[in-house]
Amino acid sequence: MKRTISILALLLALNSLSVANEPTDLRRIIEHLHDGGEVPFNNQKVHLKGLMIDLYSKNEFQTIWNDDQQVMKVIYLLENAVAHGLVPNDYHVDFLLENLEEREGSERVKYYFDLLLSDGVLLYSHHLTTGRLQTNESRTWNYPARSNVLADLDTFLAAVNGKNLPDYLNELIPEVAIYSHFMSERAKLASMLENEGELVWIPDHKVLHKGDSSAYVSDISNRIAQLGFGSLVSTNGAYSAELEQQVKQFQKYHGIDQDGIIGKGTYEMLNLSLTARIELLDINMERIRWLSAAKEDNMIVVNIPGFHLFYFRDNEVHWHTDVMTGAIDTQTPIFGSEMKYLVFNPTWTVPRSIINKSLFERIKNDPEYMQTHNFTLQDHQGNVVERSTINWDEMTLNKFNYTVVQGPGTGNALGRVKFIFPNKYAIYLHDTPSKYLFSRSSRAFSHGCIRVKDPMRLAEILLDNQKGYTQKDIDAIVATGETKVVYLKQPLRVVNVYLTVDGRPNEPLYFHKDVYNMDARLKQRFKTEFGSQLN
Repeated sequence: MKRTISILALLLALNSLSVANEPTDLRRIIEHLHDGGEVPFNNQKVHLKGLMIDLYSKNEFQTIWNDDQQVMKVIYLLENAVAHGLVPNDYHVDFLLENLEEREGSERVKYYFDLLLSDGVLLYSHHLTTGRLQTNESRTWNYPARSNVLADLDTFLAAVNGKNLPDYLNELIPEVAIYSHFMSERAKLASMLENEGELVWIPDHKVLHKGDSSAYVSDISNRIAQLGFGSLVSTNGAYSAELEQQVKQFQKYHGIDQDGIIGKGTYEMLNLSLTARIELLDINMERIRWLSAAKEDNMIVVNIPGFHLFYFRDNEVHWHTDVMTGAIDTQTPIFGSEMKYLVFNPTWTVPRSIINKSLFERIKNDPEYMQTHNFTLQDHQGNVVERSTINWDEMTLNKFNYTVVQGPGTGNALGRVKFIFPNKYAIYLHDTPSKYLFSRSSRAFSHGCIRVKDPMRLAEILLDNQKGYTQKDIDAIVATGETKVVYLKQPLRVVNVYLTVDGRPNEPLYFHKDVYNMDARLKQRFKTEFGSQLN
């Protein structure tokens, strides 16, 4: 018994000694942390140690958060970080709430409270403007980051001292319409999850066609209405024509062929949990934060997994259309550039990869193939080489040092127009003769370039401020069959993005298949990488 008391006494003495040796004024606390010291509260870590010295030296090492009303407003905003797909406790929210009153009776708690609130607010500001993670989703990424709020501590202090820090934080939210749409949808789903619980699994063992009966037909109708993709339909256990229309609409918004058949893909999205939907919104909000500095009032945005192009004019979606993007092994890169000109009746210089894969054998084995498909051969000087002058018996792929060019025409792989935004990847927008592929919901078919469903309408819109390029004029240019280059009066920003959730004006959100498997990697990064760029 005496031994137990002695041990307890020793522990209490050591604890008292630790507290006694702990720095007690704000300057020493910050210097102590910067030199490797720890916060003496469980699970608390100052993320921006170096910045805290700069911040508090500007404030003469006095406490910053001296207005209780503002403190409460700011903590509320940090609590609500979850609305942005961020994690409130990254910003010390639990500690701040637990010690709101404690700080009044303890100088020690007061200083750490002040320090951790500053650290949390600045980190939150940083995450809102540049993202929670570093932008390395793709090696081709070349988008600029927004201004670094951590480099402007004077503005931050002015906002605190002026008691308008909540306004300062709200102004950092990305000014992108789809971001607001994501936030609204996330709030709706989170409310459903809290109030109704997770979705109940709908058995998926039976493929349903219109006219079939199933005990789960009413569950399917309820699920579509519950998620906001249709209205509730009275079923009586039968898969009716009315419900089929609701199913087709649900399929439309989930990247599924709109055939009305309730099979594997449709069941998969009907059973996609609320938690999974929220997670998708969270990672796509992160992508928007990365991209928001690239936003311009007039621009083209191509969403690769959504197979869709949006043309923005005066910061509004002026027009949009379907596209095809790169296949899994020839992915369309994520990058931005400026469109400079259009080419009507373009020629097509065949990439070497396509020659190697299939074209060489076709040209070699079929003497009529080149003429049938309007191909010519050129040497290194650009001179045309007749096929008949080549000894094809001795020709191999390694010896084939010719450029293959397809002339303008209805069968040209680029169609009747291409849109050039110079870049090192040789990626551009273009027409295609393979129009039938636009009927597919998943359209990752190209060799990397972006095929546009309605390219002539896009050309007309881009040139509508230039005399002589009405639709009638454009049709006349195309009818000549001659190649014509038309420069834009003003270069137009083009950005290729990767969003597995996006939207259209006045419609529900679209959920897309993760064609390049980027979501899984980003989800893992959310779990493992936070803070690595700040320590």
